[in-house]
Amino acid sequence: MNFGETGSLLRLFAQTSDAGERNRILSALLTEHAEPIISKIIRYKTRGAQDDGEEIYSEVMLQLVGRLRRLRIYSKHARRRRRSFGRFGFDG
Repeated sequence: MNFGETGSLLRLFAQTSDAGERNRILSALLTEHAEPIISKIIRYKTRGAQDDGEEIYSEVMLQLVGRLRRLRIYSKHARRRRRSFGRFGFDG
């Protein structure tokens, strides 16, 4: 896993306005970057108990998607604020 690539995908996810592209990036973030780490941690913590692991995995992924969507909303609002300050001569 390349953390630089993950950061680049997070920036793209937060900044893109195209819904199809955003969904493709979200899918890559989840399947290529988050899923391997989450699965490894859950297997270790549950000692391989399949039922518990699947339930925990679903909950973690649900929370992660929610946080990524909030990150995108926050990022969009932050960009608007920077543009607003730019009108007053501030370099945000």
